[in-house]
Amino acid sequence: MHALVTEWHGNRVIRRWGLDQDPKVTTRPTSVSLLWIQDLLTKTFLPVGYPDSVTSDYLGFQVWDTVQAVTSYVRGMLSSQAVLTGIGVGKEAATAYGAVFMFAVRDLTGMLGGLVFAHMQGSGFDSCAKQWRLFADIMNNVGMALDLASPLFPDLFLSLTCLGSISRAITWVAGSATRAALTQHFALNSNAADIAAKEQSQETAVTAIGMTLGILLTRMCAHKHIASWLCFLALTVLHVWANIKAMRSLILTTLNQPRLDVLLQSYAEKGTVLTPKQTSAAEDLTPLPLKALWSRISASVLFHDYKIGGAQLGVSLSKLVDIGPTAAGQKKKSVHQDQGLAKLLKEQGDQSYLLGVTPWGSTGQQVVVVLHKSAGPQDLMRAYVHSWKVSHGRKGRGGKVDEAAAKQWMQVEFPAFLEKLKGAGWNVERVGLPTLGWTAEWKLPRHHRD
Repeated sequence: MHALVTEWHGNRVIRRWGLDQDPKVTTRPTSVSLLWIQDLLTKTFLPVGYPDSVTSDYLGFQVWDTVQAVTSYVRGMLSSQAVLTGIGVGKEAATAYGAVFMFAVRDLTGMLGGLVFAHMQGSGFDSCAKQWRLFADIMNNVGMALDLASPLFPDLFLSLTCLGSISRAITWVAGSATRAALTQHFALNSNAADIAAKEQSQETAVTAIGMTLGILLTRMCAHKHIASWLCFLALTVLHVWANIKAMRSLILTTLNQPRLDVLLQSYAEKGTVLTPKQTSAAEDLTPLPLKALWSRISASVLFHDYKIGGAQLGVSLSKLVDIGPTAAGQKKKSVHQDQGLAKLLKEQGDQSYLLGVTPWGSTGQQVVVVLHKSAGPQDLMRAYVHSWKVSHGRKGRGGKVDEAAAKQWMQVEFPAFLEKLKGAGWNVERVGLPTLGWTAEWKLPRHHRD
């Protein structure tokens, strides 16, 4: 029989319609693999058209995400049991009012903590989704650990549970924001809503599995603090490992600071541009708040001064023009600023950003960048790459920065670097580099305006 029409459902062949020798139209089912239970599971848990409707890294991420989610729900049962024990469930002295009061204070504290965190960190979730996702899970671990420890310190019980609630609120804010970014990444056929719905179905099933295992574990560890902590720590190690594997399995094609750092380092050493898959294996996954904390500890860097690999993008124009050895001793600051601005525009006014290097101080030496009001994604990437070349062209503390060499590299090598990025599969139109929000406007050459 010669096939005349092939009928598909999603990515599966259902029937082939053909003509026999007589020639009457006949139909033949392809196989008996289309079991109703398989169809039910597919429709419930996988996006329509899977695997063609999602990116190639979807399944790997979901597998590891399921592992970490199960461990979270199991540990959540252990920590919930500890909180109930601390409140006094099962004791004659405990009252319903006291329990309700503690839960109300705990929940209210968590809500306020979530609002403060959302205010302080309102952007950057899209650009560094992997790092913020790990941060969310770390905060979730901290919150559950505080809950588990709370009954061991009766005098600090309410304080510990409130801190745990704040940690979980931060988890919810960061986790929800990064989940939306990853859903957009997976969607190939404008099917983000379908992917989000199926993820909710997956989470419901995983929750049921995790709660079932958690109930069994809490019965085994009831009134056994050491056993509870050993199980909690073992599951936490598994949780962190599964999270790292999940983040490594993601192959994102957008450019951000950690990925650009890897790409620039490889290009400087070998002259080659890594693919998104190669970069994923080498990308720094350290959450940004932990980086900022380490910087503050090691170099007294303030958290709100958002450092990006030794550079600050989007600083105010006044901060840039104040740079210079004569700034502190200048009798008329406005005169110095006018002179500094005139020099900057003469040397760099033909590009969509102005760049300068601060003197050495307690926070080290930094590259600061003023962005033009019309700067687009590629202008932002160009500014960061230029900053990277300047900061990495310095040799040792106090070494002279060769800004001329960095500028020449940008003029000669950057166009080739950009083309190699495109050839390797990177989306150079989507660049996620957080800025401080300041912009300025000056007259650009016609080729920039066009």
